[in-house]
Amino acid sequence: MANRMSNPIQQLLAAEKKATIVVNDAKARRTQRMKQAHLEVQQDIDAYKAECDAGLQQQEEEIAKLFESLEKQAEEEIKKELDGVFGIVAKNVDKALQVLLSAVCDIQCELHINYDVEANKPKAEDDDAA
Repeated sequence: MANRMSNPIQQLLAAEKKATIVVNDAKARRTQRMKQAHLEVQQDIDAYKAECDAGLQQQEEEIAKLFESLEKQAEEEIKKELDGVFGIVAKNVDKALQVLLSAVCDIQCELHINYDVEANKPKAEDDDAA
């Protein structure tokens, strides 16, 4: 009878051992699938990041080219305007010097319109004697 009792116990222990092996194998496969999924997701993230970086780099290059062309255009416009101003200055330099010199050298003495001549007249000597 002890043999009969030990036989089912042996069967239960063997079944438990087999179940433990099956569960451990399932856990290992699940862990492996999770690692593989994580690796694939990381690769997708890296690919997307590289794609975004390439797009950003391309946009930066386009903006740099646009900035250079605008800067060149602005410099050309400034040069054109300065050439026009210098042309006008060269054309009118003699007239400007004549006006300036005449304003400095041709002095006309006259009283200011607010100056009161009567109030600032010197007093006669008769007023001093009295």
